[in-house]
Amino acid sequence: MQTIKNLFSYTAVLLGFAAFAFFAPSCSDSDDPVTPSDAPVTGIKITPEEITVTEGLSKSIVVSVLPSNAADRTYKLTSSDTSVATVEDDKITGVAPGEAIITATSNEGNFTATCKVTVKSTEPMIHPLNAFSQGALLFYGTNYGTEGLSHNWRIQLTGTGYKDAINLTGKGDALMFEINTSTDYTTEVAPETYTMLKKDETVTEALKPGTAIPGLIDGTDGESPIGTWYLFSESEDEVASAVNDIESGTVEVSKNGDEYTLKFDFLDEDENILFKGTYVGTLTYIDVAPQPRQ
Repeated sequence: MQTIKNLFSYTAVLLGFAAFAFFAPSCSDSDDPVTPSDAPVTGIKITPEEITVTEGLSKSIVVSVLPSNAADRTYKLTSSDTSVATVEDDKITGVAPGEAIITATSNEGNFTATCKVTVKSTEPMIHPLNAFSQGALLFYGTNYGTEGLSHNWRIQLTGTGYKDAINLTGKGDALMFEINTSTDYTTEVAPETYTMLKKDETVTEALKPGTAIPGLIDGTDGESPIGTWYLFSESEDEVASAVNDIESGTVEVSKNGDEYTLKFDFLDEDENILFKGTYVGTLTYIDVAPQPRQ
């Protein structure tokens, strides 16, 4: 009996719901309020309101006349400084480094909206490194398997915020770069200009004299930086961390007595930062060739 009673009650609920659905007024699109197609313009907007464009390149913006069904949805675009940025067909083009304001004005009502444009240069940002006061010259020999081809060297430069240039413990800027000389050199670096290899060129047979190694991660442990890096530390008690991997550039090496002159131009292509500077001074020589690279 209980089961039949429950079934009866359930059936009654279903019938009641069906009746409500039959007699309830239907809702359709025809019942929604309709905004006249000749609605007057009430405003205009630009998306985004701020934009950064590289010199010589373009980015698009979206201009919206309000409301969306306004009868006159036309507008004009102007630039406050066409020597910095121009605009045409909703596309902003960077002309020269600087800032400009793009203004959209509706033809009906003269409503306006603006977009601030910053044009950045294709020239890299220069990070000067001229405060190095100490250096280390680490001889790795044929550590990369370059027997008969070249000898590998690492030069490390630090400022007065570091205890020394060997352990890289200290505060401030630091730089490390690796170069390859002929096998004739075992206690000093050959005076010449060393050119950075491309990352996809760093195979053993490419490590010829006169080349430099770009910033890489040691494949043996998957974390140690090797090659050429800009490093930085915020604490005197910390080892400097590798920050920017260098991908191109040169270092010019000359020597007068025990004093080296190193002129370097190293570019982090991804961040578009040029690390540029000169070091004049001695380099503490350390022979680490028999030891595994750290």
